Amino acid sequence: MKFICTILSVILLSCFVNTASATLYTADTSGSYSNISTWQGGVAPPANLSTSDTVIITNGAVVTLDRTLVVYGMLQLIGNSELTLNNYDLAIESSGRLIFAGNSGLGSTNTSNVTIKTPAVSPAIAFMNGRNTVKNFAVEMDSSIYTVKLAGDLKVTGELKLIEGKIDVQDNKLSLIAGGIISGGFPISYVVATGRGVLAQDVEENTTKVYPVGTNGFYAPIIIEGNTGHKPGQTSVSVVEGVVSGGDNGYSISNTKPVVGITWFANTTSNTINADVTLSWFAPEEKNGFNRNACFVSSNYGGWDSDSATAATPNSLGYYSQKRENLTRLFAFTVFDNSGAVGVENVTVKESIRIYPNPVRDVLHVQATGTMQVYNMTGQMVLQKTLQQGDNQIDVSNLPGGTYQLIVNGEEVYKLRFVKQ
Repeated sequence: MKFICTILSVILLSCFVNTASATLYTADTSGSYSNISTWQGGVAPPANLSTSDTVIITNGAVVTLDRTLVVYGMLQLIGNSELTLNNYDLAIESSGRLIFAGNSGLGSTNTSNVTIKTPAVSPAIAFMNGRNTVKNFAVEMDSSIYTVKLAGDLKVTGELKLIEGKIDVQDNKLSLIAGGIISGGFPISYVVATGRGVLAQDVEENTTKVYPVGTNGFYAPIIIEGNTGHKPGQTSVSVVEGVVSGGDNGYSISNTKPVVGITWFANTTSNTINADVTLSWFAPEEKNGFNRNACFVSSNYGGWDSDSATAATPNSLGYYSQKRENLTRLFAFTVFDNSGAVGVENVTVKESIRIYPNPVRDVLHVQATGTMQVYNMTGQMVLQKTLQQGDNQIDVSNLPGGTYQLIVNGEEVYKLRFVKQ
């Protein structure tokens, strides 16, 4: 009986100790992280939050780091609150949880590093508008099946480290700026950039940039090389499953034609393009008897064009690649084989017709002469203007985000597409 009572006492004591060790720290007023007056109860949380520690920042409070923060437990930002990194680093370990709610987020500049080792980020990692720049951003989760999402745009000036797991940009822009680079980027770790979400880098003359992108279902990287004469520009890339006649609209081609069933999109702010593009894919994405031994990269700028067919290059990781050289336009790309059933259209667009940047946020530059009309994808005309010779600056800041068709009626009729962000 005495033995049983002793065991029960140990169990009860253990439960008491475990319960007591769980600590909640709540900040509802602004202040520095280590200042006790910032926190309810007058106790500041440690720099390393244990698995039993929870930090809640709420009620519009702005808590400013004065040390690097490592989270093994839980960090919650709710009620329009902010955690300002203040040149310090933030690491969410594999056991950690990061929760955002009510327009809350991280505030960062280009001197802080953020490392995400957990998929338990809900609903998505959020940065405050205008304070969404980091030096290094690392995705280093325990499994390649895990994905962390971005709630808004993010800029990286140092290194985007893709070690394991995916980062889904959703409808946002993940940009490498000021010489930022990407390391890693394999089938086990890449950027999910589909639809309006993009991965962007600066492509300059005589440089090569790798875009480790894909969808939630497959990895499909693209390489863009700036050749001699290529002017520097921020070049954005995304990828979607399927191929349609108009590049981003129209009837399905990948349901019936021998093609790689992926469309890659590339848009640039450069006003002088001379670039090579290399597309990569895995065999399961080849559709309808596609012959990779005689294939070519097709570009769509008003219709899918053709090129000389060669054998795709196999990669040691198991995927295949094909290259298209000396491109003067960037928009939509896929890979056809040279069978007679391809049915691609050869469409020539007059070289003097030029629009940039594409995608565009505020001002679209149109180099053309004639009457310009802009239509949304439902066929509604949303803009009309007479173009003069030279550079015409068109204010599109009030247009909703999406894809638009621009038609110029001059000596001939020219149709181009642009994306409004």
